Amino acid sequence: RSLIGPVFFTRGAEGFLHPDGTGLGAAAVARWLDAASIRVAPDRVARLLGGAQVTGAALLILGRMPRLAATVLSLSLLPDLIGERRRPQALSMARKPGTERAKELAILGGLLFAATDRNGAPSLRWRATQAGRKASTALESVGSSVAERLSHAPLIGSS
Repeated sequence: RSLIGPVFFTRGAEGFLHPDGTGLGAAAVARWLDAASIRVAPDRVARLLGGAQVTGAALLILGRMPRLAATVLSLSLLPDLIGERRRPQALSMARKPGTERAKELAILGGLLFAATDRNGAPSLRWRATQAGRKASTALESVGSSVAERLSHAPLIGSS
């Protein structure tokens, strides 16, 4: 997490401070919103994505809400991946599009791993199963205790 965070911190700060120089991600999101009849300028989208990346990166680096932070960063990466696929010529000549795409996908994979990592804690499914077993055992115990008491209780109306 601490190695992925700085990538997004610098990337997000650049997008937030210089929204006009953003890549295709902000433009793609602005087009999607425009298609949904929501008019938002690409520079505003760039600032929003940049702010989300800076915030998510800071939380990820600090270890605060790492699963949420990794999820937000994963979502903020998707517009760049989808936007670059449409117009790969926007990449500089010094960069190889295939290599850049592989790097972005590797970072996305790391973020998805961080989003699902529980730091050794049991999964929600395991905890629910255990809680169900405990509840079942408790109900069986209560049921047998009630049955035992009823078997020793005198019948109502009998002398």
